[in-house]
Amino acid sequence: MTIYHKIDEILVSLFPEIDAKDTDALIAAIKKYYTLRGVAPTVTIEGELVKIEINTEKADTADKKFVKAVNLCENGKFSDAKQILQELIVEQPTNSECFRLLGQIHSDEGDNEKAIDYLIDALKWNPENHWALLMMGNIFVRDKKDYTIGLSYFNRVLELKPNDHITLTNIGVILKESGKSNEARQYFEKAIQANPAYPNSYHGLAMIDESEGDDKHAFKNAVLALKNNSKKDRLYENSLMLAINTARNLIQSNDVSQIVEDYTKELTKATGKEIRIKKDENIPTYAKIEYAEVHKREYHLLVYRSDNPFVQHLMMHEMAHLELAHEARKHGENMSVVSNQKQRQLFGESLKDFQRKLSKSGFPEMKISLYLDKVFEGIISQAFNTPIDLFIEDMLYRRYEDLRPFQFLSLIQAVDLGIKSTTDKVVLKNSPASLVSKSKVYSLVNAHHLKELYGVDKMKEHYPTPIETKQAAGFYEEFMDYRYDREPGEEYELVQHWAKDLNLQHNFDLVNDEKLFVKSDFDADSILSKIENDPYDLDSDNDEKEEEVEIFKKGQEDIGTNMAVVMYMVGALQYFGKLSHQEVKKVAMEIAMQGAHGYDIKKEGYRLSTIPGKVFTGYQIMAYFYVSWAIAMPDMLAQLNMPYEKEYQMAVKMIEDE
Repeated sequence: MTIYHKIDEILVSLFPEIDAKDTDALIAAIKKYYTLRGVAPTVTIEGELVKIEINTEKADTADKKFVKAVNLCENGKFSDAKQILQELIVEQPTNSECFRLLGQIHSDEGDNEKAIDYLIDALKWNPENHWALLMMGNIFVRDKKDYTIGLSYFNRVLELKPNDHITLTNIGVILKESGKSNEARQYFEKAIQANPAYPNSYHGLAMIDESEGDDKHAFKNAVLALKNNSKKDRLYENSLMLAINTARNLIQSNDVSQIVEDYTKELTKATGKEIRIKKDENIPTYAKIEYAEVHKREYHLLVYRSDNPFVQHLMMHEMAHLELAHEARKHGENMSVVSNQKQRQLFGESLKDFQRKLSKSGFPEMKISLYLDKVFEGIISQAFNTPIDLFIEDMLYRRYEDLRPFQFLSLIQAVDLGIKSTTDKVVLKNSPASLVSKSKVYSLVNAHHLKELYGVDKMKEHYPTPIETKQAAGFYEEFMDYRYDREPGEEYELVQHWAKDLNLQHNFDLVNDEKLFVKSDFDADSILSKIENDPYDLDSDNDEKEEEVEIFKKGQEDIGTNMAVVMYMVGALQYFGKLSHQEVKKVAMEIAMQGAHGYDIKKEGYRLSTIPGKVFTGYQIMAYFYVSWAIAMPDMLAQLNMPYEKEYQMAVKMIEDE
């Protein structure tokens, strides 16, 4: 067995009792240490090296006892491992790895002095023991604050392995802590070249960037650290905090209004319609887009609230909805989600047990119906928007680098909201478990996207079941199949596929725009003129009108009070409460005119020029019919012969109780 030692500061640290310049003393000390069982080695000086020839074989690290000790360490059984290793260094005193492993155990236990003793023995028997050199460097730098000795060990590792990314990063950390940021940056960059997937190197660069006031690059490198860190360890937490802090700084210092303005102009040109932007602090969401086609306007309207620090991202998101819809519409593939009264009723019937549970808990029937209506709208919104939002956020991420800090914080907020809405104890207590699970799957899909784009892992915070985890992963994999070669309108295929897999497909329909937005054959002026001349449509010749009214009345008698109509009446009362008496009267007259031809409660798609942009179901238009006349012309209400007195009284009471 032959060992070579370089005569330098490391050798002196291994044999502190000698003077490296005293050759005789050096040889004597080395002979003494390496004498085994009374047999002294042959020691010679060859230039800058000491050559040690020992009459023994190299130790076998495949020894069963050593392998057992390693396994014990991996399972945290350090005491048992130490006992085996202590026996081994007696049996195999030349086994460098036994000493190195003992040193690592004592270092992990916080006994660095013993760790150093064992690591010195490890390096005496193998001066090229990479891990022993690295550990010695870490101990001297991290714990002893002796940067000179620490660097000497790190540099020796680099002599042996010039592209060792861990050592390069450690040296970078030492240099940064020593105030030598420029030199540290070089080592971090070399480490990344050696291993582009090592998160510590990116975090080191991010820290230097932050200290130099370069938040843009600090954010970028912190995100790269997150994306390359598969463990939610201390480094992950530090990188996440660094990314959040620098993103907040960028939001405060960077004005991205030009990005919003440029995108607005781009879409105006593409759609052929102006995009107007309006601030409204009373809208329920932070931003929304109203399509010209839906609202029967000559312009699209982007509405936003100013109480969100990253609202610019949400505005861009809403306009991206317009872009995708316009792109699909050009190919006749754009879809809108619609739900009729039958689908709502089936939804309610599927939750009978849950309704009974709420009723037994003391919830009024009206409140239960209103709550279920909100739940219905919420899950349908998730089903429709989740797949589309993935394509939108992907598109924004690729196109607008300066928007990323806004997007980063916005997506974290959205996923956190999904976590709260599916794990909060109050929510779980008062929500149907089956729907919470479906909502959680959609939220998990968004969490997958957040993790891929920015490395932020919030999967486990959802506390998902194995089935929910598998479903979400499957959905995201399907998105990946469409991701880079999506044809216009193909996003709706994912809406349908995922809804079917979650058994939500019966709750809504996707309707092509060409069928939904049929141009009306009358305008507001002609309607009002006809209403003034013949408000009850006495001149109309409609043989089916009387029969349809009778069928409708019989249906109401059979089902008793219609809670769906009550809910629609509540909405009507809230809407008309914002209008003048004359405006309500105009609506009432138009509904009467249009309704003279008969409303079919099973149909939907009814529209009013006096309420632009709103599409009514049969029940909904009847509710607005009754309420508008009850407000504008109560003395003539009885002449409508509509069986809605009980429903109206209940709706009024609900409004009064709010």
